Amino acid sequence: MATCRSKRKKYRRTDIYSFLCKMYALFRTNPEMFVLKKLRNCHGEYDPFRDTISLDFRRELLPTIIHEVLHAMHYEWSETQVIRHERQIVQALSIRQVRNVLKRFAQIL
Repeated sequence: MATCRSKRKKYRRTDIYSFLCKMYALFRTNPEMFVLKKLRNCHGEYDPFRDTISLDFRRELLPTIIHEVLHAMHYEWSETQVIRHERQIVQALSIRQVRNVLKRFAQIL
């Protein structure tokens, strides 16, 4: 009996690199898109009409940044798809990549 896990995409090193390059380009080209706020019921939110990503600085930043960037890149995906990909990407990141994401995010604040 086949499980659902066999159908899920595994993120390879090249997939992670490609995603990070796109995210860094978003940081570079549109730094004002990212806003730190105190949010009530969520860790972050993407507003496609204003093209902004609001992040609650009191919560986990790394997974939230990745989650909201996925929403911005793939607005047609369901919340379930975004959560699944976010978790896979976070699990596949190396320590060095985590450091680089946080450094680059700090530079645009």
